[in-house]
Amino acid sequence: MTSRTRHCARLGIVLLGICCIASGVYLFRNWIDMFTRMRGQEMALSPNSRSFEGWKVSPLPLDFDIYLFNWTNPEDFYEGSTIFKVFIQIDLKL
Repeated sequence: MTSRTRHCARLGIVLLGICCIASGVYLFRNWIDMFTRMRGQEMALSPNSRSFEGWKVSPLPLDFDIYLFNWTNPEDFYEGSTIFKVFIQIDLKL
């Protein structure tokens, strides 16, 4: 190798190292913003997103019951009262 090619090779390695260091510093300072942006794009629920298909037709059955109770006597209850709270279950079929 001549001294000119050796010089060009060293210069190329130095420039590559500087680019790698600059990229590393940029990613280190901005990875949270980049991750948040990518996660927002993946988790967005729109008709053309990948998560929409899994949401539209769930691969797992989602059968659950919800029980609602109505507190019928809130005006009779206060601290030190001997009157019990009365809750009535609401039967609502959806």
